[in-house]
Amino acid sequence: MRVREIMTRDVLACREHDTMDRAVEIMMGKDCGCVPVIDEQKRVVGIITDRDICLIVYATNQKPSELSVRGGMAPRVECCTPEDSVDEAERKLRERQLRRLPVVDTDGRLVGILAMADLVRATSKRKRAISHREVCETFASICRSSWDASQIWSSSQSPAGELTALAGRA
Repeated sequence: MRVREIMTRDVLACREHDTMDRAVEIMMGKDCGCVPVIDEQKRVVGIITDRDICLIVYATNQKPSELSVRGGMAPRVECCTPEDSVDEAERKLRERQLRRLPVVDTDGRLVGILAMADLVRATSKRKRAISHREVCETFASICRSSWDASQIWSSSQSPAGELTALAGRA
């Protein structure tokens, strides 16, 4: 199965010079958590997520309408093409801990997006069904934390107490 068969085609994007409130409007209107950032030729030059916006707004104490997308976007974006296999795209998601991949044509122009939700919806359409275990393993890989909770929580301490202690250290 190819990415083109399951990707979301109706994707809105923003530009680097747009303000973050434009990205928020797109996310709210499309019920999604990220927006690809494109240049004048519609080539993908970045991506911004709802999390990126929340962190920048919090850190700067500014409104999204006062901040440019360029200041919060990830400029290095992993993409796939419509002709890539779904298995290859899934491997990229898993290995790079991503929830979505912009889909670009041979010139790097945005033509869609592939999200974890697209993979889950497509499981019934695949010739080789994806097992629950495979879906869970991919999602677990994507959600893997960069810190190890066992280093913080000992068996004699409660998570709530540790979180309170961590908050005091911050």
